[in-house]
Amino acid sequence: MLFLFIAIIAAAVAAIGWLFPKPLSAPPAPQSRAIRDMHAHDEPAAHRHAPETALDILKKRYARGEITKEEYETIKRDLLTS
Repeated sequence: MLFLFIAIIAAAVAAIGWLFPKPLSAPPAPQSRAIRDMHAHDEPAAHRHAPETALDILKKRYARGEITKEEYETIKRDLLTS
């Protein structure tokens, strides 16, 4: 009788393990080194952790075409003189 009870418990544990192979709170898989290296070269090392300056934002806006060359020059001049 005891053997039958142990067999039923073991079968239940095996069935649960088969139905749910991973723990519900599994940590996310780490990024591969290739992905980290690919993103590491997006910006120069000096700017990786440095906060973005107003001039950096201005350059990006001009590069995206959000502002004209005249607007860029005017804002740049204002930023550098203030």
